[in-house]
Amino acid sequence: PRSTQGVSSEASDVYKRQPQNGPIMIEGAEPGDAIAVHIESMAPRGPNPRGTCCMIPDFGALSGTAFTALLNQPLPETVRKIDVDEEGVYWSKRVTLPYRPHIGTLSCSPELDSINSLTPDQHGGNMDLPDMGPGSITYLPVRTPGGRLFIGDAHACQGDGEVCGTAVEYPSLTTIRVDLIKGWKLEWPRLELSLIH
Repeated sequence: PRSTQGVSSEASDVYKRQPQNGPIMIEGAEPGDAIAVHIESMAPRGPNPRGTCCMIPDFGALSGTAFTALLNQPLPETVRKIDVDEEGVYWSKRVTLPYRPHIGTLSCSPELDSINSLTPDQHGGNMDLPDMGPGSITYLPVRTPGGRLFIGDAHACQGDGEVCGTAVEYPSLTTIRVDLIKGWKLEWPRLELSLIH
């Protein structure tokens, strides 16, 4: 197993955990502009789509660290494969969770440096907002010519956070539309929700 930042796992290569698509260049985008990313649809991809949820030792809010001590020992590594379709997320024979897809990571490139895809900040990044799904609009500040949009980390469902460190991660076919808003300088991303989501 490889490790980074205190995270080690037999089941997950931390260097490949957060794949992204991009950069998508936005014609005419310049620093001081903003882009509006409309998530139009998300569908499970592949003939037998499955999601993955796991607990990774020393990763996520259920694990204690030197900064957030817990009374229990780290939970054991557990990986669960879950059937997914547009009707539900089939956790077990008795439990079906609602299919509520959303994008976990959406960002433009920061101004001066690269940032790993696990880090949220002013550029967007790994925000893991369950409301950032079909029907929503995410506004991102443009800090580099072309904006350099990145998208990834699709979730079939998630609560109000990735408490164990992951959601139900799954392969998706996601359709987005991007609008350029000239001269609208944002300091932080903004999210506009649809009433149908």
